[in-house]
Amino acid sequence: MNNAMRNILALAALSLASAAHAETVLIQNTTVDTMSDAGQLIQTDVLVVDGRVAAIGRDLDSTDARIIDGTDKRLTPGVFNAMTQMGVVEIDAVHETYDATAEGVDYSASLAIIDAFNPNSTVIPQNRIHGLTRALVAPSASDTLFAGQVSIVNLSGKSGGSIEQQSVGVLVNYNEYAKGVAGGSRAAALASIRRP
Repeated sequence: MNNAMRNILALAALSLASAAHAETVLIQNTTVDTMSDAGQLIQTDVLVVDGRVAAIGRDLDSTDARIIDGTDKRLTPGVFNAMTQMGVVEIDAVHETYDATAEGVDYSASLAIIDAFNPNSTVIPQNRIHGLTRALVAPSASDTLFAGQVSIVNLSGKSGGSIEQQSVGVLVNYNEYAKGVAGGSRAAALASIRRP
């Protein structure tokens, strides 16, 4: 990983890490990649209060802020992982730390994998330091057509505040396996998905 990318990710991670401590942080004199029509803002200050951007501009001031020198560094929006088992799987190969599925039981769309979510998982800070700030946590494929509910979490590490949306949808196994579960036809699998 080159130094520019490391600097971008480090600043993004610092912004989120501050949310876990509910403090005020002022990042001074940095390059902000807005990922919007505003484009790139050079030699810009960013004030973060309780984990949220409160102000962006030049020569910002805050008497109670922790100051971070952003010279020669870049700040970007956080990254979103759109499909993960982070927080429900600690070590893939260790069965006792794997809560991403419930195979061989009579659960399907009602399975809320987020009930097993661990905001203190060691995987979360490792991903946060690389710029990941939010994720869609989903069950892995199971032996039913409906794998279970998916949720959105933030990677703040807060025990009481990491789950942002408990259920945003249901993961469906619409693949070769689903064809077999539905009697050998993808059309039948799709009919099962549509059935109220």
